[in-house]
Amino acid sequence: MRSKHHSNQSDRFKGWRCDSCAGMITSVQAGWVEWLASEDKHGNDILRGLRLVHRGHQKDARNHKCRYDPLGEFRSGKTIVEGLPLERLVGADGLMVLLSFLAEGELPHGEILELIKRVQIRDHASGVALRRRTRSNSGPKRRSAWWRFKRPGR
Repeated sequence: MRSKHHSNQSDRFKGWRCDSCAGMITSVQAGWVEWLASEDKHGNDILRGLRLVHRGHQKDARNHKCRYDPLGEFRSGKTIVEGLPLERLVGADGLMVLLSFLAEGELPHGEILELIKRVQIRDHASGVALRRRTRSNSGPKRRSAWWRFKRPGR
């Protein structure tokens, strides 16, 4: 019988999945969060393409070229690449930064919420994958029965 406090290899947090190459980002220092910024014809800011990628240009980054190409993005659509190191977005202070992005309303809310879950909740991505596999193997989806308890006359 295993001790409750014994942690095997599969229980350890392995990092975050890179949105560009799908490789693992194994340390907070090796991660980078970036997005694209442009303007519409009325001069309003348009922010899109929020993603978590390898930071690159570090000793242990293995020459990952996962980040947006700033020159290519500018040439193709007058878009500027903006970003922050992942270390600025983890923990309580990082959560506040991400929530401020959400409050500003410039980046798509769904993208920010997904990034918050990925960065702040340990093993969130693997939990999502497990739930998807479980649903696909369990046959037809069952409808929730919450309404049975709320209907009058039952």
